[in-house]
Amino acid sequence: MALNQRRILKGLALAAPGVKPFASDFVRRFNLSTTSSAQRAIEGLLHRDLIERDDGSFVISDRFFRLWIRHAEEQ
Repeated sequence: MALNQRRILKGLALAAPGVKPFASDFVRRFNLSTTSSAQRAIEGLLHRDLIERDDGSFVISDRFFRLWIRHAEEQ
């Protein structure tokens, strides 16, 4: 999995629900180089069914995967 895809997953797991991963503050907070690189990472994650669209935002499809990412980041 590409580095930016991992960063997007981390961001979606840690940020508040409804976060916009193309927003400049999200891009800066999770060290994505550009909005276009975030977009490519999102497309790859959608293709792999790891995330899904939810009312204009994105969420990690598997709730337990999201919780695992959050737990791993806390340690």
